[in-house]
Amino acid sequence: MARARPAVFTIAPGADFARETVAALLAGRLIALPFATEPARLADLVIHVPTRRVRPLLEAAFAAALAPRAAILPVIRPLAEPADPFEAGFDIEAGFAAGASLDPRPVGVAERRFRLLPLVEAWRRGLSGAGKPDLRGSLALADQLGRLIDEMRIAGIPLAALESAPPPGYDPARFDLYWTQSREFLRIAARYWPQVLEEIGGRDAMDLRLAAIEAETARLVATDPKTPVLVIGSTGSVPATARLMRAVARLDYGAVVLPGLDRDRLDPAAWALIGAPDSSLATRVGHPQASLKRTLAEIGIDRADVVPLGPDHPRNSLIVEALRPAESVDRWRETRAGIDLDAALAGLCVIDAPDEREEALAIAILMRETLEDPVRRVAFVTADRGLAERVGAELRRFGINATDSAGVPLGARPAGRLARLFLKAAREMDGAALLALLRDPLTRLDRDAATIARLADALEILVLRGRHFSPASSLAERIRAALAAPPRARGPAARIEADRRAELPALGAALDALLAPFATRLPETALGPLVATLAEALRMLTRDEDGTVLLEQDPDGADLLDLLAETGAHGAAAPVRPADLGPALDLLLEGMRVARGTPEARAVILGPLEARLVAADRVILGGLREGAMPPVPPEDPFLNRAMRLDLGLQPPEWRIGQSAHDFQMLAGHADLVLSHARRAGDQPSLPSRFLRRLEAILGAERWKTLTERGEAILALGRALDAAGPEHPAPRPTPIPVAPRLPERLAITEIETLRRDPYAIYARHLLALEPLEQIDPEPDAREKGTFLHRALELYCAAEPPADPDLAAQRLREIGAECFAPLRHEPELFEFWWRQFEAIIPGFVRFDRARRMAGNRVLVERGGHFALSLPSGPLVTIHGKADRLEMDGEGRLTVLDYKSGTLPGAGEIAAGLAAQLPITAALACRGAFADIDPSGGIAALAHVPIGDRNSVEAKWIKTDPETADAFVARQFAALVADLDALARGAMPYLSRARMKADRDGAYDHLARFGEWSPAEAEPDAEEDEA
Repeated sequence: MARARPAVFTIAPGADFARETVAALLAGRLIALPFATEPARLADLVIHVPTRRVRPLLEAAFAAALAPRAAILPVIRPLAEPADPFEAGFDIEAGFAAGASLDPRPVGVAERRFRLLPLVEAWRRGLSGAGKPDLRGSLALADQLGRLIDEMRIAGIPLAALESAPPPGYDPARFDLYWTQSREFLRIAARYWPQVLEEIGGRDAMDLRLAAIEAETARLVATDPKTPVLVIGSTGSVPATARLMRAVARLDYGAVVLPGLDRDRLDPAAWALIGAPDSSLATRVGHPQASLKRTLAEIGIDRADVVPLGPDHPRNSLIVEALRPAESVDRWRETRAGIDLDAALAGLCVIDAPDEREEALAIAILMRETLEDPVRRVAFVTADRGLAERVGAELRRFGINATDSAGVPLGARPAGRLARLFLKAAREMDGAALLALLRDPLTRLDRDAATIARLADALEILVLRGRHFSPASSLAERIRAALAAPPRARGPAARIEADRRAELPALGAALDALLAPFATRLPETALGPLVATLAEALRMLTRDEDGTVLLEQDPDGADLLDLLAETGAHGAAAPVRPADLGPALDLLLEGMRVARGTPEARAVILGPLEARLVAADRVILGGLREGAMPPVPPEDPFLNRAMRLDLGLQPPEWRIGQSAHDFQMLAGHADLVLSHARRAGDQPSLPSRFLRRLEAILGAERWKTLTERGEAILALGRALDAAGPEHPAPRPTPIPVAPRLPERLAITEIETLRRDPYAIYARHLLALEPLEQIDPEPDAREKGTFLHRALELYCAAEPPADPDLAAQRLREIGAECFAPLRHEPELFEFWWRQFEAIIPGFVRFDRARRMAGNRVLVERGGHFALSLPSGPLVTIHGKADRLEMDGEGRLTVLDYKSGTLPGAGEIAAGLAAQLPITAALACRGAFADIDPSGGIAALAHVPIGDRNSVEAKWIKTDPETADAFVARQFAALVADLDALARGAMPYLSRARMKADRDGAYDHLARFGEWSPAEAEPDAEEDEA
């Protein structure tokens, strides 16, 4: 015979839920059976828990309470509440042994997603009138629609109601198009989805899950079994679960244990406001007791009928008052006086950190401090996954690897990252993506780890740094082109061994073969074969020299391969462009959470959902900011709040109520830390409403006391990271012992010698070459190279006399020179127009110079062995853009400039010495076929930017002659080199560079340390 009075209990927030439940059960308080003296009876007990992760906690509590006796533990069945992201794969048969029939078969989330996909894509095509929508967007909409179907099932509302749910106050004249589009989308769930299920003989897994709970409820009511049954830890937020709780509570050997019910602290008037139709949404569904109150109504009892179990911390009175309905906060003055604030605030600390970095470090310090006691446990709870990762990283600096039971998306785990990197490399084929894939710890390509690392280094240095390729080029083509180029005589490339160079073509071919099926240019194909190819490609990518597939050995590899197999099975015929597979897989990986470790570890990082029933000696609740805890209520793009309420669905604010209950359950722990950062990322953050309410009820003085406790922890973190007194490095002034001079110096390096001598020292004497960028974007330097090459080819032979024919010839030469840039259409067009703009002016300039009787020599290379007074020999070498000899044997030196011309002050000071030094070397026979017996006629820069007029900008040497100017500049160079050779002058860092210019060796010279005090402006550069 069923009980007349339901057996309902509650355990206060902060108590060890599992231990108190087991203690009450063994004491006979929950069910009148002698479990303590006859533990064999536990084998008949069935315990329904909210999620499967409560099972190990209960098992551990039973083992501790019964030790050293052996016992068969109860059957623990998870209800798998839909809010739990880890329960997506809930096994209905394992959940209820005597549940509903599984005929028709269950259709899970993954299968439903792809069954809905064609319907969603058809709707999207009709909406936009465009071609095939992107797969990721369609899958996201299918998932959103699936969640709405589940919500309707949970609420017990027929899907057909979605077809007749116009917005309240609907005005066809204003909203007809939008509502028509929305209704068409909702019709997929209301009409077409039931038809699909009927055709395939299936039923939503959520529907079956709820049916299993309902069937269990009906069985209990009909049979009134004498075997014991418990429902513990659930708030009854799902109506089917609440009905099960009602049935269990009335069994002779049944009981329900609620988490954190407020039995009597909140006054009756305020309690009546919770869930009342005329209350605000925040009170109706956003109060922490809202779900529990609905469950009590379903069971048919008042809160006073619920029996308390275990201890109750004095702080719970304070939290109840702080979170009381907003409509009744005017009673705070009255109710605050009845709270023992000293007892409530004992063991409470509030960290108000300036930013997330300091917050994470303070939390890690507190966790480390807790673990110094070998028996204490600490739990860090947060809804902010970024903060959780920060805290985990800070703990590792102390050698602590906390168990992160909150779980992370599969895409953030090693196996998921590998799949994402692989598809990104196939999609983008740029150097950074290819190197990231090759350097992934799981990548092997039939080689050992050391070999693949060495080959990745060789590929980076020889092929991908400093070279620009078309994205259409395969990796093998890039390798062939790089290896066929003239070898670099110095720098990292010169140190790559021949055997590594020889292996690169095979590496490129192997990687190209794996990436080829996923190239963006490929046409649409079926999803099933494509993901099967992806799975096989990942296996081959991670196969080592012994044939072992590392992906299959990785803890997350099986999850990834299962996801791909499931996707291929359910979406086999779905059409997909290979380019869309990466973003779509990102979505699927994001939706699959992976948890490693167990909540019994001494240091755990948890999400609020996992922490509901977990007990710890110290609880740290972090990331308490608006938008994280509580979360921002998600907006439904198809049903607004009023429509959801009219349908009988919960408004989005129910998540605030869930978050508030999580906060209340955690805030009851005796040793509690609450933390918040005033900035999240680069934006100010607002403290959580839970914190603000607590501050408001306590008042400024007591709140300051709590934050001062937190400030002491922040101070420890600052002390830990304090750098101590600064001892900045002085400005480097090296004077090497030997050799003191480079053996060779380029003409273009003379300017560097004057502006930043330290760069010459680092490059030539220390043999340090700056690494070039990976896949560098074409820049002004590359544009100058194209221009110089085009003008060289044009001037190398006598151009046509006819200006039009000459212009056409220069245009044809330019088209050939600029051809390597055609894969960058926007940049090609921009640079090509600039080149076309100078063609008429350059043709006129060149023709005029030739008509004056000058012999033109272009791009002539030369060198000169300079013997210094102190003895050393330095070879000065370089290339002249244009040398002209007139009939009197005088030399004119011209230098093409595609960028800004140097000012007169720079030239006079020797900071732009290329022209005079080139002329000086020519006078000394450095260039073949040049004998300027008549001296130097003139020096000029020729602008070849985007100007229509190309005219020589002559260097003014008055009052001295050009010969004297050149001789003076050369003598200054000899003096500088001789001073360096004698050790009389150091290689000073940034001797005459502007502070806003970057030097290639600034990091080596530690410029950032001494620059504010010692950097010297170069006033001469500003002179025009």
